[in-house]
Amino acid sequence: MTPLPLAVGIGLAAFTAGCVLKAIRYVRMPSHVRWELYPIPVGRLGQARTVAEEILTLRMVRERNRGLWLPSLLFHYGLYLLFALGLTILVSGAMAGAGVFSASVRGSAALSIWGALGIACGSVGVLGLLLRRGFDPGIRASSTPGDFLNLAWLLVLFGVSAGTWLFADRDYGVALGFFASLLEKRGVETPPWFVAEALLLAGFLAYLPATHMTHFFGKWFTWHAVRWDEEPVVRGGSLEREMQRLLARPVRWSAAHIGADGKKSWGEIATGDRP
Repeated sequence: MTPLPLAVGIGLAAFTAGCVLKAIRYVRMPSHVRWELYPIPVGRLGQARTVAEEILTLRMVRERNRGLWLPSLLFHYGLYLLFALGLTILVSGAMAGAGVFSASVRGSAALSIWGALGIACGSVGVLGLLLRRGFDPGIRASSTPGDFLNLAWLLVLFGVSAGTWLFADRDYGVALGFFASLLEKRGVETPPWFVAEALLLAGFLAYLPATHMTHFFGKWFTWHAVRWDEEPVVRGGSLEREMQRLLARPVRWSAAHIGADGKKSWGEIATGDRP
C-alpha cells in the first residue's frame, strides 16, 4: 500500500478505535450523582426533540454565552456539511471501486457547492471562535492550550481544503477516484493539494478521540445516562449495591478540608465530622 492510502487508513482506524475505547471508559465509570436539573423531557419523543434542537440550534450556547453562539453555530454547520460530504464520497467511491456502478467516480456541481458551503461555514466559524478565545478576557481565562491547538488545526485544515477545492478538486472527482482506487488496487494521480488535505484530515481524526471534541457522542452519557436518568434507588436493588460499593472506596484526594487521608471511605467522610 502506498503512503497516502496507508496514512488515511491509519487515521480512520485510530479515530474509530479511539472513540470506541473512550465510550467503553464512559460506560465503566462509577455511577453518577443525580443532577436534579429540570425540566426533564418526557418520553423518547421529548428527548429526541431536545437533542435535535440542541444539534440544529445550539440552544444552550445561545442562552448561556451569546457571544460564542454564532461562530459556534457556523462552525458546527460546517462540520455537519463536510462530514456528510465525506461520508457520501467514501461510500460512493467504495461502491464504484466494488463495481456497483462507475458513474460515481465522476464529480459533480452538487458536490462542489456542498463542499464550498461546508468549507465557508467552517472557516468563518472556527476563525470567530479563535478570535473570541484570544481576545475575550473571560473566555481566554478558561481556555487551555489544547483548545487553541484544536481550533488552529481545524483552521489550517479548512484553509487547505479551500485550496484543494479551488486548485485541484473542485467537483470532488479526485476524492471519489481515490477511494475507488483503494478497492480496485490501482494507483491514482493525487495532486499535492489533495495529499496535504488528506494527511491533515487523517492526523486530525487520529488525534480527535483524545480531545473534548468527542462530546458529539459523549453527550449521550451526560444527557441520557446522567441528566435524564431517573432510576430510583430501590432497597436491595442493583443500584443500591453499586452505591454501597462506591461509598466503601477510600478517598485519595489531597483535600485537607474533607479529612481525606487515603484510608477513610467516602461513606465515612460523608457521615463523619469535618476537621
